[in-house]
Amino acid sequence: MITITLEMLGPIAQTGGTKHQLPEGTRLYDWLSAHVETQPANIQRWLIQENKIAPTVLVVLNNEQVQSGTNPELQDGDEVLIIPPISGG
Repeated sequence: MITITLEMLGPIAQTGGTKHQLPEGTRLYDWLSAHVETQPANIQRWLIQENKIAPTVLVVLNNEQVQSGTNPELQDGDEVLIIPPISGG
């Protein structure tokens, strides 16, 4: 098992936990889509589009932006930051 830290910002901040135990070999998108399935539909729409991380969502893995459509393998101690689209004036 590996342990990762998740932080979600903006309007979805309340849905994120902090620590998650995952099996070794877990990939970011596979885990994120399973995690999002437990969230309200509007949060799912913000994060996942066409079976991949939405291009409007900023996903940061260990201080590096994850490109949309990629699916990196998570490692013990990884830190994941999810920032949904934010607008305003």
